[in-house]
Amino acid sequence: MPAGWSDWGKWVPVGRMELIIIPRYRAEGELTISAGETRTFYYEKGIDNIYEFVPSLKTLSIFTASFSVNRNVLIYVEILEEKEEDPGVYNVIARKYGYQKVKFEFGEIRYFPSNTRPVYRVYNPNDVDLELRWFVTGYIS
Repeated sequence: MPAGWSDWGKWVPVGRMELIIIPRYRAEGELTISAGETRTFYYEKGIDNIYEFVPSLKTLSIFTASFSVNRNVLIYVEILEEKEEDPGVYNVIARKYGYQKVKFEFGEIRYFPSNTRPVYRVYNPNDVDLELRWFVTGYIS
């Protein structure tokens, strides 16, 4: 390791580290999706337990979004955007399908600007009920 670099971090110069505080975003939940059903939902009030939409002059960036079910069957997942001034109308931001688990990585989902919110839609094309667990991480800036 080069001189002047710490031995505990991944190439972080000693004495030159700056602390950057970014408000983290985390949403998670569980729900049941009946056979052949499509569920459209959002987290708590919309963004969290306080805000329905991304506050003015802020943006929400999603790093990862993971959706998994209790059986190894096909599921379809969409991440949608809903605008505050146009409730009930959704723009598709990302769409994927997979067996038992669908994961969106950083870069697959664009940011959500002020006065919008992420909405999630999961379709179960199977003939069995599924228990869905979902988890989303990101930051608000």
